Amino acid sequence: MMGLRNQLLGAALSTSMAFGAPGLAEAAPTNYYPGTETATDCPTSVKNLGEVTPTCMKAAQALLRADGFVDPTIAYAVGAFQIEAGITSQNQSGFGNIGPATYSSIMSGAGIAKMNSAKDKRNNAVVIDKSDQTIVAYRYGKVLLADLTSTGKSTSYQDRETADGSFVVQRSRTSESGWVHSDLEANGAEPQLYRPRYVNGKVAVHGTRVVSHLGRKDSHGCARTNPSFQDALIAAGVLDIGDTVIIQE
Repeated sequence: MMGLRNQLLGAALSTSMAFGAPGLAEAAPTNYYPGTETATDCPTSVKNLGEVTPTCMKAAQALLRADGFVDPTIAYAVGAFQIEAGITSQNQSGFGNIGPATYSSIMSGAGIAKMNSAKDKRNNAVVIDKSDQTIVAYRYGKVLLADLTSTGKSTSYQDRETADGSFVVQRSRTSESGWVHSDLEANGAEPQLYRPRYVNGKVAVHGTRVVSHLGRKDSHGCARTNPSFQDALIAAGVLDIGDTVIIQE
């Protein structure tokens, strides 16, 4: 098991899968170490962050990406991992930061193993969990990609809760930039939907400009994603016409 994870780690580091995106640096946790270090002899289980060097923290972040948590904002990737891995105690680190429990879960493989053995996992589907505000793509029963999402709220006349159910992708829209207008936008407004994939009438899985609201209910009924994560889902072939999308509480 660790041999395979070491191969994944080496591949992730060699391709320089660095976290962070222009304009989103404020979301990065304080224990984020950018750079191109090579991981050597990193511990797989620690009790405090004093045991983790900057090189090993970078290694954990690279392995997180290799495990499918590819959001360019590291805090969102870590937060989604903590939810899916069931990590509730982070000592002083908090949600979205790599603390001892999260580091150990990533490096040992325990977190991804727990996700892949979950009783409610799906075979080949994108699963949107409204209670956790997560979106997970499964392939052959294994986690392929995972991140935070933002589903519907019901606080105004134009908002609604995202309906539960098992759906299939019915249609898609795009443009040269990928951004398209929604029915709620005024003429001339900046388009707010990125590469939408419609699953239930006008309800779509789509990238959003409001990435800072991911992780909580904030949409008008759709399931929002980070645009780069939307690209990853589409590139992986899990949001093609006819693919299954399950929305659940």
